[in-house]
Amino acid sequence: NLFAKLAHTYLTGEEITDIVKEFAKIDIESFKQKDSDGRIPLHQVWLEMDPIAESRTALYTVLLDIYPEGAKMLDKSNKTPLTYTTLARDSKGFDKLLELHPEAVKQASV
Repeated sequence: NLFAKLAHTYLTGEEITDIVKEFAKIDIESFKQKDSDGRIPLHQVWLEMDPIAESRTALYTVLLDIYPEGAKMLDKSNKTPLTYTTLARDSKGFDKLLELHPEAVKQASV
């Protein structure tokens, strides 16, 4: 899946945002594809990446630019990406998603 490719890129130190942007030009549908838990890459960025890494901030910013509607997506646990920013204690991510999708606060489940 796309996120596995992105995680590999992140772990090997490659410039992830450039790769993601190029990939989006080729296959935008991958950014909408859900995994077995109903999560898209925007959900997964808070589950899989180092919370301190600046790469995470850059990555979710690019993911939001590519697929802004992803901010509204619910996974099988009825959680939006906003919920995962809260669980990860990522105030930058929370603020960015809240700006894009303010009604997510009403639909978020923690």
